[in-house]
Amino acid sequence: MVAISEENQGQRVSVRYLLQGQAPGEQDVLFTDVLGHLEQWGPTTAGIRRKNGQLVEVEIAKIVAAKVIPPEPKRRSSSA
Repeated sequence: MVAISEENQGQRVSVRYLLQGQAPGEQDVLFTDVLGHLEQWGPTTAGIRRKNGQLVEVEIAKIVAAKVIPPEPKRRSSSA
């Protein structure tokens, strides 16, 4: 289920897309995931900015699942 679109730009998203192969269920199909903020949404590609700053461009036609996820939780300071 793909539940993101250009309206979600700036939000944190999780995206699973085809890395190799043509369609789910085929032999030798590989998927990968990217987690980050949706920065770009064009006619054919989406750009997701990872936490480390890397921009991952994904062909929209290869997205098999995507959703908006909550912001990353704030880290607690460790006090001894």
